[in-house]
Amino acid sequence: MVDGGGVNIAGNDTDLGGNDFYGQCDPFCAGDVNGDTYVNGTDLGRVFSAWGPCLPDETCYADFNGDGMVDSADLGILLGGWGRCPGWE
Repeated sequence: MVDGGGVNIAGNDTDLGGNDFYGQCDPFCAGDVNGDTYVNGTDLGRVFSAWGPCLPDETCYADFNGDGMVDSADLGILLGGWGRCPGWE
């Protein structure tokens, strides 16, 4: 997992010797679209503004379950994480 500017990105990485990572990524916080360590109304607004299918070639930060859609499943994840992100308290 690497830090994507406040949003954690998961996936495979092939290190050909040129990638050095120091320190540790911020704790993952499902529902925190903007990476400010809180799940709140700002994130809720971003989920609603991204509602529907994710656009090709664009990062879809509000698609918390990775199914290519921002929908009620992602809204449920956001509401389940409401408040201060764990690990930042």
